[in-house]
Amino acid sequence: MKKLVTTALVLAMALSFAACSKTEPTDTEADTKETTEATTASETEETTAETTEETAPAIPDGYSLVEITSDYLGVKVSYAALDDGRFAGSNIDIGKKANQYGRTEITVNFFEDESKQNSNCVKAIFRIWARSNNYVTDQINRYDAVEGIDYEGIWHSAIGDETKCHYELYTPENSYIDGRIVVEVDMFAYSDWMPLEDYKTLVDTMLQTMTIEILDTNGLNDANGDFPSNSGLFTVPAKVKIAGQELSTYWTVPYSAPHAQIDFTDAQKQQVIILEDGQNVPKYVSARIELDEPDKYREVSFGDYSGICERDTGKGNIEHKYTIVLAQDGEKEKNITFSVIYAAPKTYSNDDIKTMFGDEDKVAEINDMLDAYAEEYLNQLILTVE
Repeated sequence: MKKLVTTALVLAMALSFAACSKTEPTDTEADTKETTEATTASETEETTAETTEETAPAIPDGYSLVEITSDYLGVKVSYAALDDGRFAGSNIDIGKKANQYGRTEITVNFFEDESKQNSNCVKAIFRIWARSNNYVTDQINRYDAVEGIDYEGIWHSAIGDETKCHYELYTPENSYIDGRIVVEVDMFAYSDWMPLEDYKTLVDTMLQTMTIEILDTNGLNDANGDFPSNSGLFTVPAKVKIAGQELSTYWTVPYSAPHAQIDFTDAQKQQVIILEDGQNVPKYVSARIELDEPDKYREVSFGDYSGICERDTGKGNIEHKYTIVLAQDGEKEKNITFSVIYAAPKTYSNDDIKTMFGDEDKVAEINDMLDAYAEEYLNQLILTVE
């Protein structure tokens, strides 16, 4: 798993822009190749200069440029932060669990007193996510929109009578794999130290100058081209062999993080998807075993590893979610989870499901088939847990 590299650039200076020279068109009626080329070059220079000026937001006086970069996701976020005479300094902290759930978490803090950095300060907590298109659509339908900016966005909590707010901004649909980058910002100014109008101005400036740049989604792969889980406990090879078929792994964003997935059509002509979930859920296995719900949870054993399988038929297909214990220290477990999803959604009606799982022989047949796929998959994972 590549380590997260977060860079921060805080420049306490005003940006100046060099004047862009423009080539005048040749004053001639001769329709020559040289004249056409000169005119085309001139138009190109003018267009480039205008585009550069429009897409590079100026940093106002009393503000400085902040850049934060998630090397894990391959995304850079920049904006103009208030940096006037009331601040003694600033710092940037990386969240300790930055990649555990496939996101980057960074705190940017401008403070008045070096010795008291958590008082009289403006603190912004950034969470950079890869999320599904459906997530963004749901958020847009539920919350008020952030208006007048270059990105779609919503207010979780708009500015009211207090110097705090919480919002999300989104890159376009399918701009990151099959999902979107979400930049979540939770920001506040300490207590009554900053006038409300000043706070509103700095938030508006932040929104107007923010850019979200997708650098390289290939950075999710390791040096061998394999697919590291965001839990850091295992890697999915770029090629996996299941049921006699060699399959290519690819990234997908099914909900809130990039996940490695493979899919194929089996001998029964049904679609099968195997999706790694990347989680490490402590005590998940022992807690579920204690519930004693055999219709939903059952114990499984694959070679040296054991775990539990959770069955879900709520989408009109069959999903077996496997949680496998890789290591155990007393009550502490290190687990990985992945799903084997059989058939497309809505393949089976409720009556089909009742009939299928009312037949013990059929249940045993389904369990054996999906367990076989799961065991083949598990045996090919590159485990990094000690």
